[in-house]
Amino acid sequence: MTCTAQNTCQSCVNNTYVVLVSSGDCVLCSSINANWATCSGDGAGNYIPLSCISQFYLDSSSGTPTCTNCTVSNAAYLTCTSPTFALTCNPGYYFVADDCLGCTGINPTWLTCNDASTPTACIDNTYYLDSNACNLCSGITVGGNTNIVVTCNSSTIHVSCIPTYFPDNTGTCFSCNAFNPAFVACTSSTVATDCSSGYYLDGSSCPSCTAIHASCQVCTDNPGAACTSCASNFFVSSGSCAACSSHCTACTNETVCNTC
Repeated sequence: MTCTAQNTCQSCVNNTYVVLVSSGDCVLCSSINANWATCSGDGAGNYIPLSCISQFYLDSSSGTPTCTNCTVSNAAYLTCTSPTFALTCNPGYYFVADDCLGCTGINPTWLTCNDASTPTACIDNTYYLDSNACNLCSGITVGGNTNIVVTCNSSTIHVSCIPTYFPDNTGTCFSCNAFNPAFVACTSSTVATDCSSGYYLDGSSCPSCTAIHASCQVCTDNPGAACTSCASNFFVSSGSCAACSSHCTACTNETVCNTC
């Protein structure tokens, strides 16, 4: 660094600094432009970049050098020396021969990859990464069946299941009906979304239709749960069950007997 007076610089210690004409001080190039790493000045208050910070490249295509963002020029590039010469790639691309190629171009199920044969993440959580491949969660076998797992983190960690199964506390899709015979579909072991015949949906539980009437066999869900089919010797009446007349085993109403 040289100076003509105590507070007036003529040159700076290196080109990461430049003499600011207005004050005579050496200032960082990045204080003139945040994207500049090194720069120079003409002594008349005009400054140009000589090199750029990471993720920017020196672009002289318009005559006056500027620092241009690599990703703005090429979405695949993270760092570069030009819009056609990559140094490193953004996620979803892999580096080959000074360029960045899209992982989905190799396999549409790949989100990110290290190279043309090694995926590092899958396109969404309906796939899971296993042995350098993205496999469908629905292909996982549960109790001898497939097409049960919807989303997953691995072949053993199931995140969501088809409506008739739920992920239990071990992260495995488990049958709602096997856990609770009253359940057809559920989101957990305690929250039903559909009930078996002979039960009705009341909020998130499945009470027996016999809660409406002891002889009720089939009923509709709440709100307004009502019996739609009754046991022998009874008929449906006003959403409940009423007894057939004496000696009648099947009837349409209290006055019409079908079977004695």
